[in-house]
Formats: sequence, structure tokens, C-alpha cells
Amino acid sequence: MPPAVLRILNFKACRGAIMFGDPLLPSECCLIIEELKATSLCFQCAHGRPTTVPILNIASLHDELARLQMLSGRKAETWHGLGHHEPSLERAHMRLERLRKLRRGL
Repeated sequence: MPPAVLRILNFKACRGAIMFGDPLLPSECCLIIEELKATSLCFQCAHGRPTTVPILNIASLHDELARLQMLSGRKAETWHGLGHHEPSLERAHMRLERLRKLRRGL
């Protein structure tokens, strides 16, 4: 294929593509992700533009969680109070009662 034709096809493909901010159905999002996973360059378009935006730096999150665990003195498997108490029927009843009181107060 001549390079000029390839450039035109690449340009048309990008202009017709879904852009950041375009509203999509959840099913469309899932389909796009599955199709991107099947490509060799899933993080950029034909022109090298990014196709994804990072929303979380996992290394930073891990460091922050470790810092919070050190400050709180809790065991490594608990974080920010999550998993601090064992689940029990008594605790579930207590929480439901608190919720009922809150609703009555509103």
C-alpha cells in the first residue's frame, strides 16, 4: 500500500475514533477493552497518541498503604480499620440499630 494512502487511512481512523469524554455504554466500554487487549500496541493509536489515561499509580498507593499501616500500628493485613473486627451477627445487629436511629433522626 502506498505510504500516502496509509497516512490517509490512519488519519481517518483517528478522526472517527471514540475520543476522551465521549459517553459510552458499559457494554461498549467492555468491548473496547477486550479489543484493545488483542492489539500489539494497546496504549497508543496509529499516530502514537495515548489511548488510555492512568488513574492510579499502584506503586504510590502501595507506599502510602505501608506508611499508614506503620503509623497506625495495625497488622499488615488491615488498613484504615478495614478488617479490624471479625464479622459477627451481633455487630450486624448493632449496625442496623444505629442505621435505624439515624433514619428516625432525619
